[in-house]
Amino acid sequence: MKIIFTFLLVCSVAFAQVKINKAEIDSLIHTMLLDEEYTGLSIIITNPDSVLYVKNTGFSDLQTEKPLNHRTDVFRIASVSKLFTTIAVLQQVEKGVLNLDENINTYLDFEVPNEFQKPITLKHLLTHTAGFEDRIMGTYAASIDKVQPLGEYLKEEMPNIIYPPGEFTLYSNYSFALAGYIVEQVSGKSFFDYVTEEILIPLGMDSSFVYEEDEYQRRVMPSYTNEGGSFEEFKITLYRNLAPSGMVNATPYDMRKLMKLLLGNKDLSERKILSAESIKTLFATHFQYSPEMPGYGLSVYERTINGLHSMNIGGQLPSFSSYLSIVNNEIGIYACSNFSFNRPLMTLVDSIITRITPKYKAEFIDYN
Repeated sequence: MKIIFTFLLVCSVAFAQVKINKAEIDSLIHTMLLDEEYTGLSIIITNPDSVLYVKNTGFSDLQTEKPLNHRTDVFRIASVSKLFTTIAVLQQVEKGVLNLDENINTYLDFEVPNEFQKPITLKHLLTHTAGFEDRIMGTYAASIDKVQPLGEYLKEEMPNIIYPPGEFTLYSNYSFALAGYIVEQVSGKSFFDYVTEEILIPLGMDSSFVYEEDEYQRRVMPSYTNEGGSFEEFKITLYRNLAPSGMVNATPYDMRKLMKLLLGNKDLSERKILSAESIKTLFATHFQYSPEMPGYGLSVYERTINGLHSMNIGGQLPSFSSYLSIVNNEIGIYACSNFSFNRPLMTLVDSIITRITPKYKAEFIDYN
């Protein structure tokens, strides 16, 4: 089934350092999606102060052919949620409660055994270099009442440590759940409450949430899988035992607030959600195999495209996908779909970056 896409909204602004060429990006998206089966797609690009470009295409509900709306449709953002966990940790670092280079056993009410001589630190957890093997089986629950308390699950279902800390990247949802639990331990709040009260509310992400109760889950838009050549609604709610590794549900319009924070928006900076120094720490290279290879920040990884440096993070579930890129510390690009569409999203964002031209100044339309 080929979904004929409809462009709902396009806005463009050019600013001092880079050019967002609306027509080129329109054409790029149109060409790419002609060859892809998908349901709905939303793309939003922002600088620190204003949204530069928005495009919604496809449907949020195939049965009713309801057009996708970036302001109201709530997506599961999957592993892009790890950015929120990273922010939570850095907030506690700012308070002097946590230290990125401290042995994590200092903060836990159980011990993570480690046969290697080098201790595991929060920095290892947030760069996927703790050495834990990654597991999928058993990390989800079929109903909310079957979700184990976070600390209990982490203690009982601890994966093996198969590499010395700090030597290899090995993707680890467990690591980020462990980091979230450490935030629980030192803050005295459940991680859901912490993210809501210390990040979502201060950012003004009013349509976004982390809670898993039915009253919240009903607000998530329909999502789809494609088995046997036709789209089917995915009606299973996946409840996470490793919630801090992928628990945020958000509209694309709300995600612009997160990007603006990371880009240094003045108003958001004054709310003291995260300091400029902490943002610099988040995007710094904390692990790199060699100087010739891309590095890893805290939850994000580095790429250079068309001479522009970017820090990136993606997420994927059976019926949702998302990808976020901060380019040259000047603009943020966020793309998401209510379909498992992660690889095309990455390709699309990379292709958009190739259409960004440095050193341009022009009249602009301010879309806020």
